[in-house]
Amino acid sequence: MELEHSTCNHKIHNMSRFLSEGPAGIVIEVGVWKGGSLRYLAGAHPQRVFYGFDTFEGMPETCELDNHHRPGDFGNTSFEEVQRNFADLKNVVLTKGLFPGSDVTGDQPIAMVHCDVDIYVSTLNTFRHLWNRIVPGGRMYCDDAFQATCEGATLALCQFATEIKRIPQFDAGTHAAFCK
Repeated sequence: MELEHSTCNHKIHNMSRFLSEGPAGIVIEVGVWKGGSLRYLAGAHPQRVFYGFDTFEGMPETCELDNHHRPGDFGNTSFEEVQRNFADLKNVVLTKGLFPGSDVTGDQPIAMVHCDVDIYVSTLNTFRHLWNRIVPGGRMYCDDAFQATCEGATLALCQFATEIKRIPQFDAGTHAAFCK
């Protein structure tokens, strides 16, 4: 089953290559929308456990740093619809709610994060919440950094880079990642 997704195919394949060689740990996607990229990755890596987080009600509040997206964007799907799309995959846990308040992963070590939330506050909150749990050799990808419609996500990536004193790496062109 192939689902609609907003992540470029080369980025999805890039993350899949990483997971083939990457360290042990769970995989987290924040910003699932309809589930296309999460489904592809979970199907290609059945030995890993994947957690998907989304409001499943569209974008939350935005701020003055966000140049394109507005509250409610991507609200054209439901949690129940996305759950049905994953019924055959037993290695995926979906959680509805605003992240990081909806995080159910506890202190499990994280191999990879795919942050695909498009806006400043959500991107920065995701980075700050998950960074310390990334295992050595793990990665935290920002799907939206350096995209013309996601200036807020780009600013959040730059701010977080200064906070942790790291320069993001770039896989597959503009696919920015913080690597441990």
